[in-house]
Amino acid sequence: MNINFGFAKRLLSVLLITMVVTGCSKNKKAASNAKGSDEFCVISYEPSGTLPDEVKNPSIYVQFSEPVVPLAKLGEPSDPSDIISIGPSVKGVFRWYGTSLLSFECADEVIPQTEYVVKINSNVKSINGTALTGMTSFSFKTEELKLVSVVPGYGAARKLTEENPNAFVPYIDDDDVPVAAAGDIGVFFNYPVDLDVVKSSIVVYDEDSNTYNASFSKIKDANGVLIAIKDKMPENKRIDIALKSGAQAQKGSLKTENDQIQSFHTLLPLTLRNTDTDAYSYGK
Repeated sequence: MNINFGFAKRLLSVLLITMVVTGCSKNKKAASNAKGSDEFCVISYEPSGTLPDEVKNPSIYVQFSEPVVPLAKLGEPSDPSDIISIGPSVKGVFRWYGTSLLSFECADEVIPQTEYVVKINSNVKSINGTALTGMTSFSFKTEELKLVSVVPGYGAARKLTEENPNAFVPYIDDDDVPVAAAGDIGVFFNYPVDLDVVKSSIVVYDEDSNTYNASFSKIKDANGVLIAIKDKMPENKRIDIALKSGAQAQKGSLKTENDQIQSFHTLLPLTLRNTDTDAYSYGK
């Protein structure tokens, strides 16, 4: 059997991953489906849960309890597979890295905020003719919409720099925000958003649970929304901007599972912090 160097490297990589993942997740995931040692079933698979944002082209694999193909099939690419299907569909290549280990290498980047379902053909049999039992599908998700940052005074600052790129933009302390800036809020996300879809999930309120009426506009060339508060903003209050659970970046996107909140504090009252009465401070 001839195995080229590139395939050997991929094989070694997958086998190392399999040793770790199978040992960690075998009992947790699929082995619970096995009712006896003679069963032909899925004993491990990946990925599961939510993919980190940096993983754009995941490897998807399924490990069976018994050989499914002969050694001659190892490394032979195929697309599609008669054993595994993935939805939504994604371009890539299936390869057997072991007689019982089938892997899919994604050529396309996965779609953000999407749940992928991997289905295993229930009619598949082991090389000895044993029928498959137990689980025949699993799923994983790509990262959901996240509220990354909130910038009070953003609209005025952006307008100032657009009119004069060299203009000085005053620094605004998030713990001591002027009232005028507190009602002018830039809200930024990890993905581009459809304003008409996401705005209904954004709520502005203070530490006393008073909510504020707002209008929304899209921030050009950024994954953000500009909030203009119509009500008078209070002094010395914590202001919370919440992305509510169930929020979507686009229609059809995966919904967020939990509320996400970012805060700032409006103008603090004038406070005497310290005094210095040493004579040398004032001269003789």
